[in-house]
Amino acid sequence: MGRFEFKQVVVLGAGFAGLLAARAVAPFASDVYVLEKDGDWDLRARKGIPQRYQCHTLLMRGQRILEDFFPGILNELAENGARPLDFSLDTCWFFRGQKMPQVPSSLIGYYATRVLWDRLVRQRLETFKNIHFIRNVSVKGLVSLSSDQEFVSLMTEPCAGRVLPKNSKEVLIIDALGARSQCAQWLSEIGVPAPPVVTQRIQIGYCTQIFQPASGLKVSWKALLAFPAHSTRGAVILPIENGNWLVTLISRGGDLPPKDPESFIEYLNSIDCPELQSALMHAVPMTSTFPYRIPVGLWRRYDQSEVPRNLLSLGDSVCRLNPTFGQGMTVVTQQAKILHELLRAKKSRDGLEALTTDYHQLISKVIRNAWELSSEEEEFQSDVRRSAFSNFFQKGAISLRNEAVATDDSTFVFFLEVCHLMRPFRALLSPLFLLRCTFVLARRLCFGRFARLGERSVDAKIPLRRLSTPRVTKGRAIGD
Repeated sequence: MGRFEFKQVVVLGAGFAGLLAARAVAPFASDVYVLEKDGDWDLRARKGIPQRYQCHTLLMRGQRILEDFFPGILNELAENGARPLDFSLDTCWFFRGQKMPQVPSSLIGYYATRVLWDRLVRQRLETFKNIHFIRNVSVKGLVSLSSDQEFVSLMTEPCAGRVLPKNSKEVLIIDALGARSQCAQWLSEIGVPAPPVVTQRIQIGYCTQIFQPASGLKVSWKALLAFPAHSTRGAVILPIENGNWLVTLISRGGDLPPKDPESFIEYLNSIDCPELQSALMHAVPMTSTFPYRIPVGLWRRYDQSEVPRNLLSLGDSVCRLNPTFGQGMTVVTQQAKILHELLRAKKSRDGLEALTTDYHQLISKVIRNAWELSSEEEEFQSDVRRSAFSNFFQKGAISLRNEAVATDDSTFVFFLEVCHLMRPFRALLSPLFLLRCTFVLARRLCFGRFARLGERSVDAKIPLRRLSTPRVTKGRAIGD
């Protein structure tokens, strides 16, 4: 039997998820159509990417998958101005008030703007002869092709001069429309029960501005993550193209970061991290500010519902994660890899019967791992637990782990590997790991309780330097 092939695949949405979906299915279809509502391919102007100016990164797991899909693309990032860094050694990370170790690791990767990530991937896909990008296409719903709703097709607005795939049971439809996808509603309209939805209260707001660091500035890091203890405020400085910094204010609850430049600086001053103020003391703003807010995390459980055999979802269309750990793009790459490997394993048309079911079951495991990691952070910040005992036990275990992570190099690297999705989240809950953390703290008590923390407390005594509000220069587009 020959390799299983769809005759055509239609991908809804040309964001990062849609691009990765197209790459995943391209070897198994005669034609792949990527439909995009926006008429402008200029990523800096696309309304279809509402967070295009915010922090975006691929964790180590995601960068390795991307390199497998597009060999050499990480080198292209460097050629376009992205700077490589060791996510451990080159990152000054204050997490819940503790300064994390800066030690060598194998976690070497890149930060870059979302515009650069998407542009490089799209340029690679344009070399595929069977991938076709179609702009100005608005999808209005789904149409059932059978009385039992096992197969569906798309209902679109008239597109003069555009060749769209014909309605057929052999057309695979991939929903990559993002968190605002209406696919679940469209299913309900044709009589298919919508999937159950799990939500996670996030209440996170952030605001980003591009800065040019002061000439000659010397710091011991390439990226700075500042999250003080007992505070709803935080900030990050990430290196991006052209030697610039992407500076993002982050808040929880109703304490939303301000939009205007002067209040932006005042907000930075309110964060208890002298390294942050010192680094930005003479930095020059290169753009205006870009705010965004995510009230809730959302997980559409397609793995727990019946879905048409030729329809599947990928990316934020399935799950919008808490952005605290920057997992979103990486989980997208994991889902695309699962789809690719499933299609490669299906050698006959019989595989179509279970493709969407198998796919949604497999990606649910990937999503759950990231969901649990981000859920722990939100639950730690609140007192919403089943009982006072469970609240005390879990927060105690987390505090034990955080103390060990902050004082032992190997424990920190292990924790960082979990954050980068190289290890499962449940590895942090294993008795062996908690025993390891207990041993680390016992050793610290016996041989110098504050040995490491004492060395770091010198930094905390630096007087808080007030940032002068610099004149805002005329903003340049990100990625220029």
